[in-house]
Amino acid sequence: VRTSSTPAPTASATPTSAAADVPADYSDALDDAETIAISLGSSKAETFSKLVAGGASAEAAQYAVDTVDADWQANAVRKAKAYARDGMTGDVLRDQLVSEYGEQFTAEEADYALAHLND
Repeated sequence: VRTSSTPAPTASATPTSAAADVPADYSDALDDAETIAISLGSSKAETFSKLVAGGASAEAAQYAVDTVDADWQANAVRKAKAYARDGMTGDVLRDQLVSEYGEQFTAEEADYALAHLND
């Protein structure tokens, strides 16, 4: 929660900010990325794919995943814990996290998730 009178930097913070130069479709993609990445806990690659499937240009989607305030490692842990509750373990779980048909996390994010599964 921000308590100062200075607004948080956003695509619409002030007309004089550099962010004001962000095209509307990029700003829309960023809003959608916040839902996909933060609320749903998706990986960066999955967020990108969902944005493009939802009609965002590849450029707007890339801007969004590069700009969104998401913790990709925490998202990987969140997904790993959900799969573990369903009985998935070990290599099968890791494969699900990194698969292009699964969650599309990076190998590093999947390894982090497995290392922090019981945190």
